[in-house]
Amino acid sequence: MHHTHHAHRGRWNDTWKDWLGRTKIKGGRTCGIANDFWNRYKEDVDRAREIGSNAFRLSLEWSRLQTSPGAPLDPEAVARFHEIIDYLKCNDMEPFLSMHHYVHPQWFEDLGGFERLENVRHFVDYGKLVMREFGSKVRFWCTFNEPGVASFAGFVHGSFPPGKLGRIQGYGEHLRNMLIAHAEAYDAVKAINPDASVGIVHNWFTFEPAQNCCGFLPYVPPYVTFMAGLLNRMWGNDILIRFLKTGEFDYDPLWGWYGRVKYTHPSGAPGCDHFGLNYYSRGLMDWKLQAVANPCEVMTDMPYALWAEGLFGALDGISELGVPVYITETGCADRGDAVRPVMIETYFSAIEEARRRKYDLRGVLYWSLVDNFEWAFGYTMKFGVVSYDEDGEELERREKEASCGLLRHWFQRLVDF
Repeated sequence: MHHTHHAHRGRWNDTWKDWLGRTKIKGGRTCGIANDFWNRYKEDVDRAREIGSNAFRLSLEWSRLQTSPGAPLDPEAVARFHEIIDYLKCNDMEPFLSMHHYVHPQWFEDLGGFERLENVRHFVDYGKLVMREFGSKVRFWCTFNEPGVASFAGFVHGSFPPGKLGRIQGYGEHLRNMLIAHAEAYDAVKAINPDASVGIVHNWFTFEPAQNCCGFLPYVPPYVTFMAGLLNRMWGNDILIRFLKTGEFDYDPLWGWYGRVKYTHPSGAPGCDHFGLNYYSRGLMDWKLQAVANPCEVMTDMPYALWAEGLFGALDGISELGVPVYITETGCADRGDAVRPVMIETYFSAIEEARRRKYDLRGVLYWSLVDNFEWAFGYTMKFGVVSYDEDGEELERREKEASCGLLRHWFQRLVDF
């Protein structure tokens, strides 16, 4: 299966509404209604189908659906999500639903969010509610989108809510609690719907010193190597794979000096029916610890270059789990739509090669269909293959012709593989 990826950014009483009210997002703008998928979903689904997609990923907004602790699901929000799911299915598009994509209700955050282990039960209860409501229509689910990114950006980088900077141990505790929430929610929702395929989504990213770290000098300062190693230990590729494989969580960012967080899941390896891989690139650092590209690599608008070859390393790591893999996001930020066609050609060629090498890779979703509000980057990063008039009342969509044309070609080519 081969797909286009698009998620809406509805803003109700959630952590990001509060966050946007008290912090500065890149570009200085707040979210607003973004591209208004909530009301324009038919137009966007039609366009995704025309491009050649046969699946569509979107997030259920917990904050829209459950407005207070223990409350039943909001009827208006439930009705709209049913409409979206039904429209996807009547257009022969497989829905991929995320229960949590960075955002949760402000009431949950006020209770301490995922910083407090006792709050896991609220997420599990929410998961049971949405599985009972939508489970008969949706096969593919993920509990969390990128729990490592949510934890890192919220507790180390400070660019996501709750905006805590340099909390190395707090990051590990938050990530541990999100993974416990995945394990417990998996068991709860599978008891309701054993036929559902329930997984988790991870952004596979690695850090390295750049080849030209010191300009023309063939030298890598030890502190650059140290920082790359530290970031790799914190980012959590190996942490997540080990937890899913064995039930052992061992976050040890500073080689035993400080911040270690350990946990053993009482029932062993948690359930995971498929693995959602978000693959973009790697992080290369120069002697100033700034993001750079190696010679002959193509830089995107984000602080990383195109690097299709890294996909195989990610698939090697995930293959230890023995579960099917779906690339749930891949794409690039490119305001001028000059780099994106190169990305599509090289990355989809790598995906085709991965299929040829017999990795259990079942499909790919592109991030994203329409330009969107990109979290801490605001509207400055353009990932979509479709743009829209951000300042006009009609939010008129326009295809980026080169990128859309290549996606049509590759979706059809991979379907026929």
